[in-house]
Amino acid sequence: MAIKKRFELVIDGVDILLDRAKELNADVETIAEDCLKASHDIITPKAEIAAKKQNLPRRGRYYTGKTLRSVKKDKTVEWNRYIAKEDVGYSIRNGGLAWVFMLWGTPRYMKNKKMYAAFYGAKTKREVSEAQKKVFFREFRKAMGL
Repeated sequence: MAIKKRFELVIDGVDILLDRAKELNADVETIAEDCLKASHDIITPKAEIAAKKQNLPRRGRYYTGKTLRSVKKDKTVEWNRYIAKEDVGYSIRNGGLAWVFMLWGTPRYMKNKKMYAAFYGAKTKREVSEAQKKVFFREFRKAMGL
């Protein structure tokens, strides 16, 4: 069975800060949602750029625009007990199936490097991590009254 690749951030000491935030009556759920929305703001524009005609294999010879139209733009956060999830990327139901082949490549075509970097690149991961830390600590300082 295939393993789903998911991007997750692990920050040391967050559990201590969350306990402290609860003591200060801070709303931890909205802090988590704001962090996820900040990451959505970083990844979505990169995904849109990667799906443009000039960035596709064969310089867009088979470009139909379906992948670009299938970018998930809504910022809805779903909660499953204590785990928050926000979908980013392309919607397969809305015609974005081709992105799977472009992301990993096929025997005939190389992978789309811009598309891969938009989701799994080191720079993107670093930007998302910094944005989430910035939002988290800004809200934590508000709760402390600083």
